[in-house]
Amino acid sequence: FEVPKETQFLFEILTQPIDEGVFDETTQLHGTIVPSSAGQAVVQTPQTGRLVSLSARVGQSVSKGQTLALLEETLDATEQVSLQAERNSLEAELTAARKEYERIKKIEDIVAKRDLAEAESRLQKAEENFKVFTPIAKGSKGNTRIVPLKAPISGIVSPFSVAIGSTVGVGETIFTITNLSTVYVEAQAFGQDAEQIKAGSKLDLVGTAGDVQKRSDRIHLLSLAQAVNANQSHKLLFELSNPDGAFKIGEFVSVRLQIGQTSRTLSLPNAAISQVNGKPAVFVKESPETFRIVYVATGTNNGERTTITKGLANGEKVVINSAYQLKMMYLNQ
Repeated sequence: FEVPKETQFLFEILTQPIDEGVFDETTQLHGTIVPSSAGQAVVQTPQTGRLVSLSARVGQSVSKGQTLALLEETLDATEQVSLQAERNSLEAELTAARKEYERIKKIEDIVAKRDLAEAESRLQKAEENFKVFTPIAKGSKGNTRIVPLKAPISGIVSPFSVAIGSTVGVGETIFTITNLSTVYVEAQAFGQDAEQIKAGSKLDLVGTAGDVQKRSDRIHLLSLAQAVNANQSHKLLFELSNPDGAFKIGEFVSVRLQIGQTSRTLSLPNAAISQVNGKPAVFVKESPETFRIVYVATGTNNGERTTITKGLANGEKVVINSAYQLKMMYLNQ
C-alpha cells in the first residue's frame, strides 16, 4: 500500500535496516503488587460504642496519629455500676494521695526525703490511673467516655461505610489506610529462572493500565524463596519504590531480570511490532512511498527488543516508529 511522503512526515514514520546484532537476554517473572509491611493499616473499634464525630473523608491524606473519629462508649447497667465503683475508688485514692502529699510538703524540712518521694510517686500514680476515666470530648458527662480513633500510619483513607451516629461493635473495622510510597511484588519463578535470580541483579518492572504501559527500575530483591508453592514454583518478594502511586495493590505486573547472557540475532524494538488479525506483523518499506505488511515469528522479549526468528531478512527497511498509524492505514485501505 502507498503512503505519500507528506503523510510519512506528518506521522513521523521512521525506518531502519534490520541486521543481526547483540541481544541481551532476560528472564520474565509474573507477579502481583501487595502492600508493604507498613503500607496498609486498619482502624478498629476497641469497644462497643456510637460514633459521635468523623473528621476523615474518603481519599483524604492523613498523618500518623491524626484523629479520624470519636467513639462514645455505650455500657449496660451492670457495666456502668462496675465502672462507677472503680471510678469512685480511684477518685478516693487520688484525693487521699493529694492530701498526704500536701501534708508532707508543708513539713518538708523535718521529714525524710524518702517519705516525700513516696508521697509524690503515689500522687503521680493516682493521677495517671484516674486519667482513664477522664472524658476526652467536650460535653461528656458522668460515666460516658469518648475514645479517639487515630491513624496508625500516614496514607490515604480508603472508602468506608460508617456514618455519624452509627453504633459499632468491638473489633469492627472502621477505616483502612493505604500508603503506596513503597509496595511489595510477589512473583513466582520456576526451575532455572529461580536459580538465576540473586540480590543485585538488574531488574525492570512492567505493568499495564488499560492501553498504557508503565515501567520502573526502582525495584530490588527483598527475599529469596523460603518455601515452594503447591505448583513447585519459588515465591519471591521484591520491594518497589512507588512515590507517585503509579502501581496499585492487586495489579498484575511482570518483572524482567537481566541474566547477563548475550547473543547475535535479528531483533526489533517492541514498538515496531504490531498485532494484525491476531498475528505479530511488521511493516517493510519497499520504495519511497510504498510499504508492505510482513507477518513474522517472534522469539524472546527482553522488555525493549524482541527477536525475530522467521519472516525477515538482513537489510530490509522496517518501520520502527509510528507502526500503529501504518496499521490503521493498512486496515482502512
